[in-house]
Amino acid sequence: MTDLELIKKGFNAGYLLEKYDPKLAKKILDSLKDKEIPYSQGYQAGVKEYARERVKEQYKNRSQNKGKDKGLDR
Repeated sequence: MTDLELIKKGFNAGYLLEKYDPKLAKKILDSLKDKEIPYSQGYQAGVKEYARERVKEQYKNRSQNKGKDKGLDR
């Protein structure tokens, strides 16, 4: 398996675990001994990517809710 394939597998595993079981994803991330191997690099990137998307979505939802609240005060 090539390095790129290992990175992709790690990314997908990290992304999905962070999405469905963040506690387990963090435990696995903390337990990775060699963070320089391709699978580990992909896993770390997948966890970070889902976390970024989650924060972005929360910010978007808060912005939309603030707009709705302002409209109710009139």
